[in-house]
Amino acid sequence: MTLSHCWGKSEFLKLTKTTFQRLRDGFSGSDTLSKTFQDAITICRELGVTYLWIDSLCIFQDSFEDWRYEAAQMGHVYENSLCNIAATGASNDEEGCFKDRDGSLVQRCTIKSQWDNHNNGTLEIIDDQLWKNEMNQAPLNQRGWVMQERWLSPRVLHYGRNQILWECGELDACETYPGGLPELLRDYLSGFKLDPEAGAFLGYCANGNAITSYTNSSRRRKVATSTSDTNVYYRSTWNFLINKYSITSLTKGEDKLVAMSGIAKRVQVLLNDEYLAGLWRKYLPTQLLWTVRDRRLANNLPLTRPRPYRAPSWSWASVDGEIGYYYEDYEDYGGILITVLDAGVTPVGADSTGQIKDGFIRLTGRIFLAHELVRHRPSCNFRLRVGSENLEGYYDPDTKPQALGNISFYFLPIWSVTGWNLPDIIGLILQPAAKGNGTYERIGLCTVAGEDYSALKRSQDNKDKSLYENADGETIVLI
Repeated sequence: MTLSHCWGKSEFLKLTKTTFQRLRDGFSGSDTLSKTFQDAITICRELGVTYLWIDSLCIFQDSFEDWRYEAAQMGHVYENSLCNIAATGASNDEEGCFKDRDGSLVQRCTIKSQWDNHNNGTLEIIDDQLWKNEMNQAPLNQRGWVMQERWLSPRVLHYGRNQILWECGELDACETYPGGLPELLRDYLSGFKLDPEAGAFLGYCANGNAITSYTNSSRRRKVATSTSDTNVYYRSTWNFLINKYSITSLTKGEDKLVAMSGIAKRVQVLLNDEYLAGLWRKYLPTQLLWTVRDRRLANNLPLTRPRPYRAPSWSWASVDGEIGYYYEDYEDYGGILITVLDAGVTPVGADSTGQIKDGFIRLTGRIFLAHELVRHRPSCNFRLRVGSENLEGYYDPDTKPQALGNISFYFLPIWSVTGWNLPDIIGLILQPAAKGNGTYERIGLCTVAGEDYSALKRSQDNKDKSLYENADGETIVLI
């Protein structure tokens, strides 16, 4: 079995080069292990399980090399666990799994009705916030690392604040509803919990029969009737996972890609694609169209991208905040305006889904020098001048909005939407990188409303070839 837990700040026995022999020789856990660890051992013994994997006792905590190697194996550890014990209601290791509670609170609440003009019966009051409060808003599930531990494990036994809960590929249950959640509660959960299809998606990844089993599964969405449809669904599910992951927290920001690597490896099997700092190579043009959601919260964004370096500017992993993909199934509504020539990342170690040193995308496309004219108009949140055109649209910044009028910035159109009422152009806002030579960094996403791409190109009378990587006036590099 395995354990998911919140570490906390207290110091307990952990695996180091100094404690290695002591741990091998055996010890009394009551005075050296945290309450959560002791409770997890008790659970294993009660279930008749001999082995328990705990990260801080199985990975050398004073060896970066061992941590990096084991972090790359984390997905295998949890997906091969008999069951994952989750100290879901504990915010640190001192709180443990077992809590004092009022047992009557987990009982179902039923009312026998008596009416003069209607049939008598039994009514049940259902707390539609139960799963949200006990599971999704619990301390443990706010941690970024726990997402893959929870979603890759075949079974999870959650010790919540008020009751024990259960998750597996077939059943969501708790002490209140040991036979499974009522339909009303399952419907309410759709916006909070991984849907059954996505759960099956990860489950089949972990079982190693991803493409065959998942494609043939009756749980797969009915719309996916071809290989193309299936890939669209896989990508849509990936985008869902990124959204849920992006609202969790990490103690170390540089773990942003590492803590997702187990899931990335499973999805890589499904898509048969190259993983590039959180994006997929075959679909890079549309994968670039992520945004930090809810522009009303823009003032809460950090002023700059976090340090130390964790990902290239074109990756969602380079920023903090909730990530969303507003534009999915793009192919049905318009055309891609760039061509990716090459792309790559340099991993810190051997794991290409883990920590990286740098990354780039070399592409052909048209960039337009732009100037901000007006911000926060009623029908848009900015107005800019591109070439000879004044354009209205929406600018979603990756970090706290800058006064774009004070910097040189460029608009890179990526997707021309032609299937809606009015044409739109979706692209990136870029600024020149220190390297120069046609190299740029992303600073946000831009939607230009009611504009045709051919008209936009005509507005640029003379293309400035000095803005590009070489004399062809077509190629730029994103870093």
